[in-house]
Amino acid sequence: MRLFYFLFFFITLCKVEHSLGQVVNYPVKDFINPLEIPLSLSGNFGELRSNHFHSGFDFKTNGKEGYRVMAVADGYVSRIKVSAWGYGNALYITHANGYVSVYGHLQRFDSIVSAYVKSRQYELESFEVDLFLKKNEISVKQGQNIAFSGNTGGSEGPHLHFEIRDGQTEEIINPYFFGFLIQDSVAPSIEGLAVYPIDSGSRINEQSKQVYLDIIKTDKDKYTLKEPLKLSGKIGFGIVTNDKESNNTNNNGTYQYELWVDSKSQFNYCCRRFSFDQTRYINAHIDYAKMINSKVKYQRCFILPGNKLKLYQSNNIGGVFDFNDTLKHQIQLKVSDYSNNSAILNFVSQSNTLPKISKVPVRENFFDYSKKNFFKTPDVQLEMPVNCIYESIYFEYKKTKGASKYFSDIHHIHNMETPIHSAYSLQIKVTQKVSGQTDKLLLARIDEKGNLSSEGGTFENGYVKAQIRNFGNFCIVMDTTAPTVKFMNYNKEKGMFTGKKITVKISDNLSGIQSYRGTIDGQWVLMEHDSKQKTLSYFFDERLNSEKKQHLFELVVKDRKGNIKKLKAHFN
Repeated sequence: MRLFYFLFFFITLCKVEHSLGQVVNYPVKDFINPLEIPLSLSGNFGELRSNHFHSGFDFKTNGKEGYRVMAVADGYVSRIKVSAWGYGNALYITHANGYVSVYGHLQRFDSIVSAYVKSRQYELESFEVDLFLKKNEISVKQGQNIAFSGNTGGSEGPHLHFEIRDGQTEEIINPYFFGFLIQDSVAPSIEGLAVYPIDSGSRINEQSKQVYLDIIKTDKDKYTLKEPLKLSGKIGFGIVTNDKESNNTNNNGTYQYELWVDSKSQFNYCCRRFSFDQTRYINAHIDYAKMINSKVKYQRCFILPGNKLKLYQSNNIGGVFDFNDTLKHQIQLKVSDYSNNSAILNFVSQSNTLPKISKVPVRENFFDYSKKNFFKTPDVQLEMPVNCIYESIYFEYKKTKGASKYFSDIHHIHNMETPIHSAYSLQIKVTQKVSGQTDKLLLARIDEKGNLSSEGGTFENGYVKAQIRNFGNFCIVMDTTAPTVKFMNYNKEKGMFTGKKITVKISDNLSGIQSYRGTIDGQWVLMEHDSKQKTLSYFFDERLNSEKKQHLFELVVKDRKGNIKKLKAHFN
């Protein structure tokens, strides 16, 4: 009887996860709601984002800023990060149970944390800081107000970004496991099926290229194909799927999906936990080329050779099935959310024996994903590290004449539909005369509309060299234009700034802002950077000498190619 009560108590307090052969017990009673309003998600854990999986929950804040954010449990502030990008104002709290809670895009911190951060910013003379605190330097209690919700950093609207991390490994864990349950009785939706040939012998409806198929709903949360399917050889599948919670119209990510062929498991994806060094594998997880061309994200039900993502379950056999007979095969795809609502796609495939395969022509420039790869001409040099790409490719290259404003030809480096995991080295030869300003040269990527975006780089021995994380079209350009800097609230006639702050608009035409420094009467002042509004703001504070009748404000802004813009104003 004692054993029964112990087991009941243990199961009540812990969520048990079986992940990759390990059993992990997560506490579901330790943490409280970080907001004073009901929890509703605008983004969930593992949702598909650009170049990464979403690493937490995005809690809605009714489209407004300023809601009190509370510590979900006792602990201490272990890290504070302030940035114009990413999580903006972010707070990290380490808890006694070994987990770390993270709160991002905050409007501001509470008074104790704010005073600490501001003192360190002035000490370091930097708005952007990443501060690591000692244990109990700033302690907090469960339910204590630690900050206010906002829209700072890379946020696209007011909300609270919330994470739970493993304090030892820093892996991010699905908050569902800790009792942060959202009302949900709505099954995921299945919106499309992709079928991929894996090698030269694969055929889909007697064709050798991938197909994207429409599906139809046959019953509640049941789907099938509109047309029959004929398959030969090694085949992989992919799906488009979204999930919604009850009383919520947002399309969120999918917790789990599974593939069976003839009732045998072929693939099982479950979004439980991952590390930040894995998150870029999303570009191998999805059909990257389809996403680039149509913005639709098909999730693969098979694993590319160079995909090391650990969200696939240990019983996977890779997801590829060899249709090498003349039988009909029953295929099922099941998509589930954390609340066990499910949608199922069932269809039958007629398997055909392999057609006679003609000899595959020999092609040049084979790049093996598992090895270093090199490409060199008199005008361009490329070096790729091991596992830079997710599968082996036949590398493609050509060059075309560049515009007169370019300092090189246009070099077409493979194609934009192929994703890159880690950076590769690209060197392009300078072919136009440069009048002693080689430090202003950089590599630029040219998009389909002809717009340029800087990839940086340095000049060396007649080439401009940079580390690149995408394929595409590249050229050399020169950046000699200083950043644009102008006051937003300065009345020159009165010699005054309106309001309680100094606000400056800043932008750069190409290489990007590298640094800025604001001073009043020669003393550094804290200029808060809002990357979305492209502004710097100094809020008048106790550091400004109020007894002095006139002050001199000066600002120096520098871009990544050393071009400098200065701005100054006398004010009362």
